[in-house]
Amino acid sequence: MVRKIKKYKISLRPSFVLRNVKKKSPLQKSEEETEIQIQSEIERTSALLEPVALYETFSCGSVPETLKPLLSQSPESVSLSLIATTIGTPLESEIQKLRAQDTHQSAVLEAIASEALDQSLNFVLKLIGEESKLENCDCSPPWLLESSQLKHSLELLQSQKAGISVDENSQISPLYSRVSFCFWNPIKKR
Repeated sequence: MVRKIKKYKISLRPSFVLRNVKKKSPLQKSEEETEIQIQSEIERTSALLEPVALYETFSCGSVPETLKPLLSQSPESVSLSLIATTIGTPLESEIQKLRAQDTHQSAVLEAIASEALDQSLNFVLKLIGEESKLENCDCSPPWLLESSQLKHSLELLQSQKAGISVDENSQISPLYSRVSFCFWNPIKKR
């Protein structure tokens, strides 16, 4: 059964946003000024975040045929969770408007969007982790799906309910969306 979660709170970590900004481009301001800008932009753009997540967990015996090759990556697993997350399109639209005008501000917003997507996935992984503990399992870190598996995986998750789609070139829309999976591994007794 596909589970859908929407409108959950995402707590953005300014230090991670700063690190992402530094990866994208050299700082145009001092680090302190950039930190102040990041905090201001986080407050301003938080209303633009529309997180939605879909996930479903399959026991190894019930994994759909197209996903069975994934099981070879973790033979000891007892289940596999398939996850799709997005932060929606409002922040993406804001970034597109700013790209032509202010590359530094758009880099800050791109870093915020990246951090928001990471935190959205982390929220879902925490929920799945709690479910797996009830079955005496631990969850693996998330893995990204190969582009050839995106279309079918999104169909399985009924991604249209979250506004997530993939085109013929395997490009996911909205841009700040991710499709991942994780394994449930039995907790080894000591």
